[in-house]
Amino acid sequence: MQNVRSIQAFALPVESSDLKYFIRTRQGGVPIYRPENMSLAAQGSGSVRIRTVLPPDDGRTLLEATLVMAEGVTISPHDLLWVRLPLPVGRVDLYGHLYSEDGLTQGEARFRTVAQTLAPDVVNALRAAEGLSFPKAPFEVVPLLSTPCDLYALGVLAVRTFLVNPQTTLAVALDDVLSLARRLAAEYKPEVPLAARIDELLNNDPRFAKSLAPNRLVQEPLEAMAAFELLPPEMWYHTLATIVRFFPGIGPDSYCQDYGDAPALALEVIFNKPLEELEGLLIRSRSLIVIDWSANREVHSAIRDVIDRHRV
Repeated sequence: MQNVRSIQAFALPVESSDLKYFIRTRQGGVPIYRPENMSLAAQGSGSVRIRTVLPPDDGRTLLEATLVMAEGVTISPHDLLWVRLPLPVGRVDLYGHLYSEDGLTQGEARFRTVAQTLAPDVVNALRAAEGLSFPKAPFEVVPLLSTPCDLYALGVLAVRTFLVNPQTTLAVALDDVLSLARRLAAEYKPEVPLAARIDELLNNDPRFAKSLAPNRLVQEPLEAMAAFELLPPEMWYHTLATIVRFFPGIGPDSYCQDYGDAPALALEVIFNKPLEELEGLLIRSRSLIVIDWSANREVHSAIRDVIDRHRV
């Protein structure tokens, strides 16, 4: 009988609301296909200022507040915030989403609660606390786990497929690709296509030109520059561009901006764009099977020489 691994996540119902999140049931080891820190909740205590209690939503309560944290927390609008406030009528647990806003100082973040069913005396106590500050309020930020986590795993599989050979391990290849992605994010130019920026970077940085050349596609040792004679460089740059975009939140080029960036009722749609680009690469690569690109370059070079002589 085959071994069957039980699920490692369970639904986390949010008290007094219809919201549901999924969290990991056990930590164990961290495989290379899992995004770093994706399942680590941020915990601590901070100061909470209630800005306003919003009008009721179908009899349920919402409010806006500011959380001041001693340590910085990476903010995603998809993550779930839990905060506990001590009110005169007793402690109340609030759940909502953090978001950044212009004009906030470092360590501050706004949050809006989800619609919760609260007792009338709790709602009145929250209204009376508008403008007040609750110091050392405990909070926890739970990251949303959704299909972008699978997109990350597919990115690692792509690295393993295209960039790992007997001379290179998966760990080294993945580190090189993530380093490339971070560099591209730091030097982001929205007006320049990603493949063109990779072309420029690989031609200007010997480190990337050596570690991310198409010689990773073959099993036998091959010089990086020699590999570009066997594969059109523009096709390789588009391949690297597709791989880079698999990793969520690493930069503006990513297919998903974080690990919760997927429609709740259509989780699979985030795979549409990657499939489209992979199919395009597959169609373009078919010509490599029946066409001698090296001969094409020789013919192109000869024609260019003739044209240059006639220009003179």
